Amino acid sequence: MIKHELTDVETRELRELRIADFQKEHIHPLRFTFLPIEDNMLLHMAEAYCVNKLKVKWNSFETH
Repeated sequence: MIKHELTDVETRELRELRIADFQKEHIHPLRFTFLPIEDNMLLHMAEAYCVNKLKVKWNSFETH
């Protein structure tokens, strides 16, 4: 996902530096909670709910 934003960066070294900066700024401050869901139907419903509630860019359900 980060590489998608860095299409203008040509050298690998510069791209890796920009990726590291992006991770520090956007990913490291986040907190995650993992919930084990055993029921397959509930798992699919939870995914659809989270995608729609958070309005995520990278899960478009185009592959389903």
